[in-house]
Amino acid sequence: MIKRLLRLAQVASLTLLMFVALQTGLGDYPAVAAGAGEREGEALRAPTQAITITYWHQHPPSSDRGMFMEQLITEFNATNPYSVTVQGQYIGDYGDIHNKVIAGLRADGPLPNVVVAYPNSMADFARYGAVRFLDDYLDDPVAGTLDIPDFSPGVVDYYRLSEYGDQLAGLQHGRSIEMMYYNTHLITSAGITIPITWDAFETACISLTTQTVSGTVPTIDASRFATWLWSRGGKLLSDDMNRARFDEQPGIESLLLFQELINGGYARLPHDMHEEQGAFANGQVGFTFGSSTGIPYYRAAMENGANHAWGVTHVPAVPGHEVVDSYGGGLGILHESEETDLAAWRFIRWLTEPEQTARWAARSGYFPVRISAGTHPSVTQKLAEDLQYAQAYTLLPLGRSEPGVRGYNAVRGTLNDAMTEILQNGANVTETLRTAADEADAILAASGPDSAIIPPSGGTLVYTNTQHLSATVEFPAGALVTTQTVSYVPVGDLPTDGLAFALVPNLTFSEPVTITIYYRDEDVVGMDESALKLYNYDWSSDSWVETNPCGGYITDAVNNILQAAICHFSDYAMIDWPYRIDLPVILRSHTSLQN
Repeated sequence: MIKRLLRLAQVASLTLLMFVALQTGLGDYPAVAAGAGEREGEALRAPTQAITITYWHQHPPSSDRGMFMEQLITEFNATNPYSVTVQGQYIGDYGDIHNKVIAGLRADGPLPNVVVAYPNSMADFARYGAVRFLDDYLDDPVAGTLDIPDFSPGVVDYYRLSEYGDQLAGLQHGRSIEMMYYNTHLITSAGITIPITWDAFETACISLTTQTVSGTVPTIDASRFATWLWSRGGKLLSDDMNRARFDEQPGIESLLLFQELINGGYARLPHDMHEEQGAFANGQVGFTFGSSTGIPYYRAAMENGANHAWGVTHVPAVPGHEVVDSYGGGLGILHESEETDLAAWRFIRWLTEPEQTARWAARSGYFPVRISAGTHPSVTQKLAEDLQYAQAYTLLPLGRSEPGVRGYNAVRGTLNDAMTEILQNGANVTETLRTAADEADAILAASGPDSAIIPPSGGTLVYTNTQHLSATVEFPAGALVTTQTVSYVPVGDLPTDGLAFALVPNLTFSEPVTITIYYRDEDVVGMDESALKLYNYDWSSDSWVETNPCGGYITDAVNNILQAAICHFSDYAMIDWPYRIDLPVILRSHTSLQN
């Protein structure tokens, strides 16, 4: 595992100092939570000395959002009573941040204390045992968030990772939604109304199309497709998150409609990035789809273009399935020490308080994550002055979020590729989506961990996947001192031709824990089954080191079983010799550039 070992310490009670944040006007604008019983009834202790933490974010320093984020950081540093200093660092977009964190986890740094990331990226980081889950912080009676019901519906659940026991991996301090932009002037001139069903949308696109006007200019993005799919009652993945369902009829109908509109000349793809915004502003397109954070850009383009009346609403839908995709990267903690983790939590908590999320929303164009923030003067003024923002604000109760499972970044890439083949190259919708679903199933099977909550009295973690591979990890009584959420994580980023997996978090056991692997013939092709052993991966040398389990091995080549008694968790491979590779491992990244 990585050298930044996870550990949870017993902590003492404290009395939390209350403080009042400075207000500015609108113009200035351990890998697992503590076990059951641990910290129960205790407050989290204050640091004994000044602490400096780093925060990696995606806001360019010269942008309005970047400057206001720096203003908020400066305000927190000046007003918090815990001697915590936050150093904000612009790293790049979400993909850049994801890749740099993964590189840091493999090479033991550099890493931030607070990182902006989507839930699926936090799930990737949790594979390395790096995530400090927030449940005990959130629930603490003194240092936690005291008014959890004040969070807007879905905000807290958005960062609960189902693969890791539904533990909380982060919190948003602002969010945005996927929606439809419409040109009121063109619609009115054509004598039609804003379409609220897909049949009406198709008719509207045909009615609006002329030699100079396209009914719609859809863009290729997995979040677009997710919203279209949901609006027809479809699902992206199965309820257990192990299998793709986007290739079912709702998904087929979603893309078939746009393919037919393009083939009929009633729709076209954008000529280049964001070209649809300019076409919309020049009165050359009736409907586009995108994030609510695009409202300021549409407004600026419209003011410099046709200056038509325009608005936003949810995408057309089958009645009863009105929906908007709610997203926006939140803040998570990468574990370093109990002191720095607590300092990081205090910064996250402060940013998510009604005052800060309201002011951030008014300045950035995001929406606040607190219900009470809706009555804050900065938000009420924003709603009164910004018609399209106010229209979008009313859609928040329709919000739904994409899966936060490990591997979903790659699934999004598969969806983007399928949309390109269908809408740009005219590929068969049904066949292309089915092929993409097969790819997604393989990604999920190779990525998704299974988790279990194990108390000191013992228990069993069971892993299975759709390819009939399974493993059990049995914990005897006394192996754990406190209750822990443990996970078996299949991994594909380690250089081996054998079966590779991680057991997280990084734990050492008082009593040996027995792992039994029920492997398949294809897992050991070319190997001597009688010589199978577990090896630990050493990231510093890119090599495997024999595990030497504290309880030895039991092998059964006839029934394809390898059993070992281990005294700690790590990254493992089941191989018959210490495989080594000197070439760099290159991962395909499909991290979203969502706002």
